[in-house]
Amino acid sequence: MIIIAPAEEPLNLIEVKEHLRVENNEEDRLISNLITAARTQAEAFTQRPLITRTELIYVDSLSPGQEISSNLQSIERVNYYENDSQKELPAVDYRVDNTKIVGRIAESRNGSSWGSLLDASVEYICGYGLAQDVPQAIKQSMLLMIGDWYEIREETVVGTITKPTGASSALLLNYRISPL
Repeated sequence: MIIIAPAEEPLNLIEVKEHLRVENNEEDRLISNLITAARTQAEAFTQRPLITRTELIYVDSLSPGQEISSNLQSIERVNYYENDSQKELPAVDYRVDNTKIVGRIAESRNGSSWGSLLDASVEYICGYGLAQDVPQAIKQSMLLMIGDWYEIREETVVGTITKPTGASSALLLNYRISPL
């Protein structure tokens, strides 16, 4: 669950309008909506958050080494239940292990150890960072999606024969990870 949304989109209105060759401001709201839709589509396909945001997950049981999120930057807090009371795992007792594509929560290097935590929640920050940190191939894929959606505004096209190139998906393939 996203608790603090991204502060920006990977693409801005000016660069998308340039790609679409739109010179007026009449459809700025539509284009802005298409930018957000393309970001969410790219995130769903790649299973990666693109722009820094804060999320919260709930798990029945949390153990050291458990996967949290791709593009994991930091863990803000870990809460769990013990004896019908909610507790917070001290930050000195865990660390972020983001040496792999999907970041994990790991035991601290200070020697403290914890086993499985029941009914836990993890608040964390994830994403590539700012718009400038998002790989260009992902942005290009988004531009292709937006171009298609801008041109063809309905789900069904009557009277034409079209063949999708698959370019937008191909650009995302190198960034796709298996679902968490």
